[in-house]
Amino acid sequence: PVISLTGELTAGAAPNLSVEGKSEGGSGWRADGDFKARRPRTPGSGGGFPQPNTNGPLAAELKFVGPAGPLWVLANQPDRSFNALVQLEANIGGTLAKPVTRGTLYVAEGRYEDSVLGLLVTNIKVEAHSTPELPLKALISAEDGKRGGAALEAQLTDLNAPKLNVKGRLNHFSPTHRDDLVLYISGDFGAEGPVERLSVSSDLTLDQGELDLQIISAGGSVPTLRISNQGDALVPTSRGLRSDLKINVPGRFFIRGPGLESEWRGVMTVGGSTSNPS
Repeated sequence: PVISLTGELTAGAAPNLSVEGKSEGGSGWRADGDFKARRPRTPGSGGGFPQPNTNGPLAAELKFVGPAGPLWVLANQPDRSFNALVQLEANIGGTLAKPVTRGTLYVAEGRYEDSVLGLLVTNIKVEAHSTPELPLKALISAEDGKRGGAALEAQLTDLNAPKLNVKGRLNHFSPTHRDDLVLYISGDFGAEGPVERLSVSSDLTLDQGELDLQIISAGGSVPTLRISNQGDALVPTSRGLRSDLKINVPGRFFIRGPGLESEWRGVMTVGGSTSNPS
């Protein structure tokens, strides 16, 4: 791809920084994009370099149409791959202190593969919109390359005090494509509340599954856990995260291995917070 950028910084009583960019994929990557931005600045003290003006008018525009696969190289994840057809159009206005966003994002024919964990998610579709009244509203669906699927709806409100609402459902979803582990999961999941105090919930059922210990042992390695020293401090990743999780295993989950043939059933619940789980 060919990417070109041009910029201009004007001086005077009202200095302004303008940047324009354009990308052309060429024959190997059928993608096109445009980027424009204007950012006001205030004169620097003593004739120095102009500083950002947080209350001046801000304007930025981004457009992109094309496959996302070549951009995935920038993520430096050689064992994972992602590709999809992407159409993005975003505008940012207002001021630097109080930006106003508008935009749309469409993703079709998405495919994510993780060769380390043995995960495959196909036919990923995304429709996302952003307006000043509702910073984010997204509909996402995906399939597992077998017969199952997943869908979720997400909303983010009020960027000053962001609140997230996510509702999703799995339908016989089986993203694992491995010889040693097979899982088919159905049910509902979600998240709700202020971002810093999220409450996550689930009511999932393991429709069927299998864990083959013989294949795992033949691999020549066993997963290990890092054992912390007694003096190590355990720091929760999110002190406000609360959970109400339920996973139901009615049967048809088999663990097999040398001299072992077992069917498992039960119910697992996880509640409380990250700092005080139950």
